[in-house]
Amino acid sequence: PEEKIHPRPNASDLKMHKEQSILEKQNSYLESGDPSTKINENVSPVSFAEMESDYSNDDVQSSLQALLPFNSIYEESGKNPIETQETRKKEYFKGLSLIGQVFDSYIICEDPTTNEMILIDQHAAHEKIIYESFVNQLKDKAILSQVLIQPFALNMPETEKTLLLASERALSSLGFEIDDFGPNMLLVREAPSIFPMQTSISFLEELKDMLLKTSTVDSMKSEEMIYSIAVKACHSAIKANDRLGKIEIESLLADMDDLSNPYTCPHGRPTVVRIGRSEIEKYFNR
Repeated sequence: PEEKIHPRPNASDLKMHKEQSILEKQNSYLESGDPSTKINENVSPVSFAEMESDYSNDDVQSSLQALLPFNSIYEESGKNPIETQETRKKEYFKGLSLIGQVFDSYIICEDPTTNEMILIDQHAAHEKIIYESFVNQLKDKAILSQVLIQPFALNMPETEKTLLLASERALSSLGFEIDDFGPNMLLVREAPSIFPMQTSISFLEELKDMLLKTSTVDSMKSEEMIYSIAVKACHSAIKANDRLGKIEIESLLADMDDLSNPYTCPHGRPTVVRIGRSEIEKYFNR
């Protein structure tokens, strides 16, 4: 089979603010083994006309609420019809006609069946791919880890090291394998494969802070941890102003087809905007 080539991620900072709790709904997604409990799947991409007329920051629900894969900023408002995985055309994004990239930030495609130009925010889309992948691995208790060629040594107080070692099993469920490396030193031998090295270490540091607050890491219930995953997905994703090659763009589009909701990033902003031919022609008085 053809090997997917993914865009090489970069790291940068994004300031995100917690606004409201997602614990109850996130638990129902992560913990439920009931087949009837499903992700409330996809919402159609917002149209350019809708964005121009009444889309504003006030329409975007809180960053924490939007972390839920089954949530959408447009579902409650009724601005777009609900589109499920069954109704969405199979390999829809992969089947779009690729036009190119603009401003090294947005992917331009054409949907010949609807006479629409499709604009995709490459950072938001890749961020959602990383986030859903990690959360699904978390749900399945199958986090993919990578053995570090050069283990990473962390310096920390002995009390913090002892706490991490005592939570070794919980950390292993999140993709980390750690060892005692002497006084005030902890050795990280494995880390989640989906994040770059420095992002994984930052994630481990945040898990340590959670442990200091609660003395336990419950990988299925921690609201703070889910929020941290979304931030790490953002830091790991390709960025605006990253020039992508044709193979990288095609890989991104194919991965979007695997998402339960490809139309919003983890914190609620649109990933896809559709612009109809008639809307474009208005600018030329046609």
